[in-house]
Amino acid sequence: MTRVLLPSNVVPHEYDLTLEPDMEKFMFKGSVEIKVTVAEKTKVVEMHQRDLCVSAAVCKCAEGAKLEAVAVTTRNKDKTLSLEFDEEIPVGEATLALEFTGVLNDQLAGFYRSKYTGRDGTTKHMATTQFEAIDARRCFPCWDEPARKAVFNLTLVCPEHLMAISNMPEKSCVGLEGGRKRVAFLPTPKMSTYLLAFCIGEFDFIQGQTKNGTLIRVLSVPGKSKDLAFALDTGIKALEFYNDFFGIPYPLPKLDMIAIPDFAAGAMENWGLVTYREVDLIIDPAKASSSQKQRVAIVITHELAHQWFGNLVTMAWWDDLWLNEGFANWMQTFTADSIFPEWCIWESFVTNEQTSALRLDALRSSHPILVPIARAESVEEVFDLISYCKGGSVIRMIYSLLGRETFRQGLVDYLQTHSYSNTESTDLWAAWDKASGQPIRELMDTWILQMGYPLITVSNVSKKDGKLKFDVEQKWYLADGSVKEGDADKKWIVPLIFGTQEGAHPPQYLREKKQTVELETAGSWVKVNYGQHIPLRVKYPTEMLEELCKAVSGLPAEDRIGLLSDADSLSKSEDLSLADFVRVLNSYKGEMNDKVWSQLSQALAGLKGTLYGTTMPNKAEIKAKMDKLISDLVKPVVEAVGWDGRPDDTDNLKKLRAIVLGQHLAVNSKEPEVVREATERIAAYKEDKNTAKLNPDIRASLMKVLVKNNGAAAIEELKALHNDKAESPFRNDVYTALGVAQDEGLLMDAMLWALDGKDVRSQDFVYVQRAVSAAVVSNEVVGGRVMQAFIEAHYDEVFNLIGNVSAMMFASILKSCFSGITTREELEKMKNFWEAKKLTHLEKALGQSIEAVDNRIKAAEAFAASELATAAFWDNLN
Repeated sequence: MTRVLLPSNVVPHEYDLTLEPDMEKFMFKGSVEIKVTVAEKTKVVEMHQRDLCVSAAVCKCAEGAKLEAVAVTTRNKDKTLSLEFDEEIPVGEATLALEFTGVLNDQLAGFYRSKYTGRDGTTKHMATTQFEAIDARRCFPCWDEPARKAVFNLTLVCPEHLMAISNMPEKSCVGLEGGRKRVAFLPTPKMSTYLLAFCIGEFDFIQGQTKNGTLIRVLSVPGKSKDLAFALDTGIKALEFYNDFFGIPYPLPKLDMIAIPDFAAGAMENWGLVTYREVDLIIDPAKASSSQKQRVAIVITHELAHQWFGNLVTMAWWDDLWLNEGFANWMQTFTADSIFPEWCIWESFVTNEQTSALRLDALRSSHPILVPIARAESVEEVFDLISYCKGGSVIRMIYSLLGRETFRQGLVDYLQTHSYSNTESTDLWAAWDKASGQPIRELMDTWILQMGYPLITVSNVSKKDGKLKFDVEQKWYLADGSVKEGDADKKWIVPLIFGTQEGAHPPQYLREKKQTVELETAGSWVKVNYGQHIPLRVKYPTEMLEELCKAVSGLPAEDRIGLLSDADSLSKSEDLSLADFVRVLNSYKGEMNDKVWSQLSQALAGLKGTLYGTTMPNKAEIKAKMDKLISDLVKPVVEAVGWDGRPDDTDNLKKLRAIVLGQHLAVNSKEPEVVREATERIAAYKEDKNTAKLNPDIRASLMKVLVKNNGAAAIEELKALHNDKAESPFRNDVYTALGVAQDEGLLMDAMLWALDGKDVRSQDFVYVQRAVSAAVVSNEVVGGRVMQAFIEAHYDEVFNLIGNVSAMMFASILKSCFSGITTREELEKMKNFWEAKKLTHLEKALGQSIEAVDNRIKAAEAFAASELATAAFWDNLN
């Protein structure tokens, strides 16, 4: 596939950029001088730009000649700019000087504005940037490609009472007439355009230093600095960890981390100035839920990993986006585990990252980890679970095979060899090949160049003389269980780690479709993929699955999660009966691990969602039976953890309480005692926002109880609390609760409230939509119907709000529209609607959404035809 790149005849190596935003008119003016090397004489210079007005362009040649551009041509489709000169620019060094203006937009991309409420209660604005992937061109004319690295000298002109920050420390500050000042910053290292960043506004901050003397500041809009200490402490520890692990000291003199009120992504790794959503940086650990605390920690460790892996060494082109994001996805957990070992966060990785990757990658409409990308505009479509989570999962696989020191040795060699330059995936494989003496590239080509992953089937099990003998066979696993011509040709080099009652056995490699394995063990079972280090599924014969269920309480948490996740998925692809899956679920009675319970909750929600999707006449009866199973699993754990926190609660115990009480409240939401508890606890919060009665770990579940029972009155009450200076986590809980309203009119009202934009920020619109899309009323999924009516009536408004801002965010909107669909008629209608929009950059998201719905419908049909559709099955369940 041919890449669409700017010509290579003119190469930039240094930018002198000056910008002056008008914070009232929301415009900016700028000038840039770009030092370039001209490799071939030319009359035309091609650059990137978007939505800029270039008023002047001059080329200063090395020998002193000054050439004015006779034509400045912008091509909006390609987002490029051509400078044409009467005379040829000679080979050698030259400087291009341009003057331009632009809009300080409200689209969360390029150079944009973000609003906040000042200490005096008035609405104010700050200016900030978001350039990844291709939005530096919205701010200044440039070569906006990752391989066109350069040094940046930035100067900002702004009102004197505001603070200006950028990647590097301030070099000088000079007062100007009219209450303005000119702030110049030290030169950056050689880096890609998408990593340049700057912010102008009123900021509070706290600061500290690493052991090496690097200054770290954490900043926010005024009034929030009291909740920045956790982020500062985590940032310092993470930077110190990376200094040691990577063997290369952090190369910049300072690191700023700033919370932005309006922000499209979770965070952005700009070198030396990392930007975050407020909810992902600002936190009071005493009040926050354990999940939020862990979320903040891993977002920070993710972004700081990029300071080396992505910033110091950058992918050559967007094909290798996964190399940035997959590595940081793994590294965030590796580092958080070092800083917070008590969290046992690798268990969370298996539940969240690995399971999410496996779910998406089981679709025919998935894509390989390494995706050929012709046009940079297509890259946002692969900022997805495959690049992040499957990428992180295969890095975890390599680590498990190489061990810490060999893995680290290869990584250090890679970073040292390629510092301040660009690479491809094969450069990393070469470093690990060299460090380990193993054919890492041969292994990894089978995992990153083809989509999907294998199902390992265990068969022909025999036990003799203290040895367990069995066959393992691989095939491409697909969520719908379908088989097409050519499917059987797919093959992976599969590292297999086996566990028995004696523990883990040395890895073996499945290179062919099938081979025989023999293990010494006194037991009668084997856990394939012990430790869940490899992203795959495992199918066991019935007898061995029964043995594993008997032994499940003695397995490591990662393997309890993996066994359950595999059973859940295989029951949907008809590789395991639904009845056997429920029996696996039932074997987890007495489970007390929060991450295993997270997987249990996903499995139970999926099973109930499948039931809701059926047209069975006895749906309500079967739901009651299913609720009893959930109650039986939950009740002993609820009794053990209680409703309220205790001084000695660990973060993991708090998460466990949140999960099991959430399940308990969901199945007992109409019980008078439950309604009373929810009412009293939210009333206590209204009286005192610092009350411990409304525990943040169970707050969303309590809100749902109120909305289910009190409808419109509860929604208005929650909206009032939302608007009363509530913090982001509280607001997010309100959005979640709106989706349980038992009236389609209220669900539509919730969508219109979010779309209005007066109370809900555009970045948070999708949270309301996700909740409403999954809405269930009287055991019937109505979210799809509500979303169909909403999107047909308000598509243009939604597109202007989100689609013009971020393709990645709009892909979430698209997917959410399909998440509540349960019939083929609804699917066809929604499919036709989106196909008519001809959004070529979202074709993958649309295909995946359609396939996922089709699989859900098939699962509902299989449920209705199974013994789970009979009361007798549930009555006889032990």
